[in-house]
Amino acid sequence: MEGNVNSKLIADGNKLILEGELIELIVGAAKNNEPGEIIITSGKKSARVFIANGEIAWVRVSTIKQTLSSELLKKTGLDSSELQNIFEECKRDGSNFGETVIKWGLISREDFRQILLQHVSSSLAVILAWKNTQIMFVNSDRKYNSTLTFKPEEVFADIDKGAPGKRKPKKNTKPKMTIDNTEKKKPNKQSSSASGRVAKSSDLKKVSDQKKNDIIKGDSNMKEIKEVLTKLKSIKGFLDVGVFSADGELIEEVSSSDMHLPEVGALANDILLKAQEETEVMGVGRGSIIHITAPKAHILMRCLNENTDFHKSEAGRAHVHMLLVLEADGNVALAKMQLDKAIMEVAAALR
Repeated sequence: MEGNVNSKLIADGNKLILEGELIELIVGAAKNNEPGEIIITSGKKSARVFIANGEIAWVRVSTIKQTLSSELLKKTGLDSSELQNIFEECKRDGSNFGETVIKWGLISREDFRQILLQHVSSSLAVILAWKNTQIMFVNSDRKYNSTLTFKPEEVFADIDKGAPGKRKPKKNTKPKMTIDNTEKKKPNKQSSSASGRVAKSSDLKKVSDQKKNDIIKGDSNMKEIKEVLTKLKSIKGFLDVGVFSADGELIEEVSSSDMHLPEVGALANDILLKAQEETEVMGVGRGSIIHITAPKAHILMRCLNENTDFHKSEAGRAHVHMLLVLEADGNVALAKMQLDKAIMEVAAALR
């Protein structure tokens, strides 16, 4: 179908009336369950409305710079690198982006759906305000593997809510997340670690209570580290996680297996140290993480050193290692993202 679009927004008292060919086409395609794209142009401007499963799946407008990704960055605790990791993971396995961030527990389905609805409705409102437009419907056999779609009347109702004079003042709130993305500021604390050495497997042991008290100033900090580690248990395939001091002593652990973490950590530390030395020789800087893929598990070892000299400890700066072990089918991409967050939170307690 192709022709002129005379769709428009008409304010009638407290009611917003939507009418015209674009509205009729959206409703008709949805009602007849015709999958495809509605392509709209107005001069150099263009837009696409994708219909799937009898509902509106998404809307893209060339003049709108505020993409769904930028809205997620603004309204959640995610950052651009995390979103990019998720996009890459979705490309590899063909999964839906929205379903993936929900499945990984980064945001609730309700919160993501609300963000997507606002993006779709605001984008459609922009299109409806265009003049001298052309419209074309293109059928598509493309499958849409997600239930994150909207009935036309739901989108139109959201446009109505956002009409001038109807929008309520925004509250300064953010969607609830299943992970804590906020790094709390704490007074600087001097680390008692006297060496930047990574322990060998032969001399690594679980840190004594007295040593632990020297490293961690106060029970509240120890409790906070335990809480940070416990959150990682939600990752698919989680087995074990441990925090190590700069000299290789195990400070705290959370385990779901019978693995002997001090010994595993010692071996992983040896490999990490060797890798860091080699990356410096390569001229690319000191590496911060190793990933060992084995038939039965994934082993991730992460180093965070805030000192200006890698081999020396400095007051108010943390040098900490974290070991995370997953089953062979564990969610490695999510694990790396959460490990990066967790080690920053642990470092705050160790400063």
